[in-house]
Amino acid sequence: MTDMTDWQAKTVIPTLNVLDIASALDFYTRLGFKEDWKYPNEKSVTEVGLCLGDISVMLSFSESNNIQKQNVYVIIENVESYHEYLKNSLVQVSELVSSDYGMKDFSVTDPWGNLFTFGEEYKG
Repeated sequence: MTDMTDWQAKTVIPTLNVLDIASALDFYTRLGFKEDWKYPNEKSVTEVGLCLGDISVMLSFSESNNIQKQNVYVIIENVESYHEYLKNSLVQVSELVSSDYGMKDFSVTDPWGNLFTFGEEYKG
C-alpha cells in the first residue's frame, strides 16, 4: 500500500464556465488577473488560464445558459488595499467586513454568477 506521505497536492485550479470569453477576460483583467494561456488558438478560444499572484483559474466557454456557478475563496495579502483598488476600477464589490471567524473579507460576483471572496486573516 502506498504511504500517503509519498505524495502531496500542490494546487487547485477552479474552472469557471462563461458564455463569452472576451467579456470574461475583460472582467477578470479588471480584477487584476493576468492571462497565462489560451486554447486552442486566438480565433476560436474556448479556454483561458488566468493568474493572480500565485493562484490560477481557468475560464471555459459554455454555450448553455444553465451554467454551474462556483464559489471561490482566495486568501490575499493586503485585502484592504485590493478592495480599494477594485472599487476604484469600477468593479462592484461587497463591503469589506471583519468576521467572527478571524477573516477580513469581501466578495465579487462575475457576470455569470461565480462568486469570489477575497480574505485575509486578522486579529480583531
